[in-house]
Amino acid sequence: MSEYESIPRPSSLRRSVSGLRKSDKFDKTASLISDALAGIVQPQPKEGPFATCCFHVHLWIHVVIKAIIVPGFLVLSFFERPFWCSIENAKECECIWNPMEPDVCTIPTFDIKYLGEKPRLYIEITLLGIVIVHQLLLRIAMGGKNYFAAHGCTEGLAIFLLSASLILLQTDQKYHYLDFYTLLGNRIALWLPLFRLFVFVAYSDDVRSQIFLVIRIIPHYLRVGALLALLTIFYAWFGVVVFPTIDQQSDYLKKNQTYDTLSEGDMYFPNLREGMWSLLVLVSTANFPDVALPAYAINRWSMLFFISYLLIGCFFMMNLLLATVYNVYVEEGKKAQEQANKNADINLRKAFTLLSDDHDYINTTSIRGVFAELNQHQEVLYIDDERSEELLAALDKTIESKIDYDAFKKLCLMIQLEPSIKNFDAEDTNRLADILNSDAFEYFIDFLILLNAAVVAAQTRDEIMGYHNRSAEEAEGPIWECIETVLAVFYFIEMCLKIYAFGLKRYFHFCRNQFDAFVSIASVITTFVVYWPNAYNDPSFVRYVLMLRLIRLVRILEAITDFRILGESFLNLLPAAAKLLKFLFCVTYLFAVLGMAIFGGNLSDKPSQRTLLKDTDFYTSGYLPLNFNDMWSSYVTLFCILVVNNWQVLTQGFVAIAGVNARLFFIAFYSVGTLICVNLAVAFIIDTFTVEQEKTKEKASKRTAMRHASSIRRRNPNAAVQNDEEAIALNRA
Repeated sequence: MSEYESIPRPSSLRRSVSGLRKSDKFDKTASLISDALAGIVQPQPKEGPFATCCFHVHLWIHVVIKAIIVPGFLVLSFFERPFWCSIENAKECECIWNPMEPDVCTIPTFDIKYLGEKPRLYIEITLLGIVIVHQLLLRIAMGGKNYFAAHGCTEGLAIFLLSASLILLQTDQKYHYLDFYTLLGNRIALWLPLFRLFVFVAYSDDVRSQIFLVIRIIPHYLRVGALLALLTIFYAWFGVVVFPTIDQQSDYLKKNQTYDTLSEGDMYFPNLREGMWSLLVLVSTANFPDVALPAYAINRWSMLFFISYLLIGCFFMMNLLLATVYNVYVEEGKKAQEQANKNADINLRKAFTLLSDDHDYINTTSIRGVFAELNQHQEVLYIDDERSEELLAALDKTIESKIDYDAFKKLCLMIQLEPSIKNFDAEDTNRLADILNSDAFEYFIDFLILLNAAVVAAQTRDEIMGYHNRSAEEAEGPIWECIETVLAVFYFIEMCLKIYAFGLKRYFHFCRNQFDAFVSIASVITTFVVYWPNAYNDPSFVRYVLMLRLIRLVRILEAITDFRILGESFLNLLPAAAKLLKFLFCVTYLFAVLGMAIFGGNLSDKPSQRTLLKDTDFYTSGYLPLNFNDMWSSYVTLFCILVVNNWQVLTQGFVAIAGVNARLFFIAFYSVGTLICVNLAVAFIIDTFTVEQEKTKEKASKRTAMRHASSIRRRNPNAAVQNDEEAIALNRA
């Protein structure tokens, strides 16, 4: 993250008040530039002080809405009482299920404290009220026609559905409003979480873009899926024929039966439907080689059937699905970039026309006014006076210069570029900074980190070897206590010296120093708390912090260029990967709500259901906590399916309770969650990681050159270093 992003924005609320007294063209120009950088085109606020005021208040609360309020609707679904748990059987939700005493509490949940009806209702009404005010401000600022043209009624429709649901739930004349789960209220409460999801999607551009991408992928996906389905049907048909059940076997096969268990046909291919299910699980590699062993035990050549299916289905068809998703992802990315460039050009031309007052140029004074207004927009990197001069200097423009459209466009596109890497080392001219920046000091710190790791390894050697006979006090020992204290104090002194030499802002500019400071302060505080007489005197706390301190070993890996580049590239991917994580979260949320509607409260340890479950691998494997009895448990269950680990065993329990059609639910989530979302994530990594890696290499090269140049200046202040290559060459010399 750029250092400019962390600078607090001026109060947009205060700016909106001044907008009531005076409205200027910089407001609309800044909005156009902000939209251009985002690659979108949308109507701008109406002219006038009141519309400007409403728009600035809208901007002021927009970040809070997207970061806290709208996600709050989804978070609420995790803490409200499940809809199947009515007032009459509320104790079943609050009772904690114990597998050792299944008759006491029969329904396993995630064992959390649920919100009462009144708190849940008050929270939801508060969140909804803030969202409605947010939309009303935008409606007033833009006008009715522009508002609906820009947003396509998406937010308005989502808010209307959620509001109508709450009103219907609370105005049922036959029942008190606390009786949340009865008749009409029960049906609406069932789908209320989906309306919350609709509000979240309406406010999230990232999720909507991923939804549109998936919609474009589906036609290509279905073509490959149809081939895989035909392959599965053919092999299932073939398997039903060549793997008969025991009753269908000839006398010769029965006579030569070499094991007492059921045959391949009885277990996996009793009919076409079960054969297709067995092969679907097989192509996900979740039940291999179990599915093949009954037939393989009788005839070794039967393995050719399963190997050929895996070669075609798993190694070819599944990778073909990935290739299809990747191809569509790249094509849509190019189209989206082309459209974003067109939108940017449209917005920038409007902004230039507005700012130039229909002339062919604008002056730098107007540009500075726009920069000040752009700082009201959270999506734009903060532009302080220093950065403003850097941007104008990049155009070689003086104060009296006139800027044409091409220069204006270039300037606007440079706004979102990361600022040039600041050479802090060049500013460190004191002797202490020279010592702390030296390679010898870095090697000394690396030695202490390795020593720290060796000390922790010695203290925990019994645990590493699997022996747990020593207590925490015995493991510590006076020698280890002394070494731990010395290391903790030294790390703390190192932090203080660096802050003194480089300054607080310079020190905390780097993530590595932030982590070092956290570990150092935690080590000193924990050591003080443990060894100072008090009621919480527990030496094991120090060992926990010691294990945390071991993460500093990553600092040694940072010295290896390849590891550092891989690590930085991965961290740079995380912001861009957030949209995929949001989309996956929404997909899981959708299926969690559907799963709770279908299976909620049905999977329990009651005697009647225990009879149905006792002969399944689901029950004997202890899978009962994996259910859809509440939102938390639903997410854990769906995650198990997402990673395709024993999902056929997990499905057994729901089939035993709800019937064989329950498989359709899990097949649907496997198709969307694993085959689309996971492949989409792989396509994203393949497409993005290489680009990020090249950027990281370039940044690393610049940092290295700057450090070499600073080292040269310290040794020879009169040395002139013109470029990176010259800096490296002089340093070697």
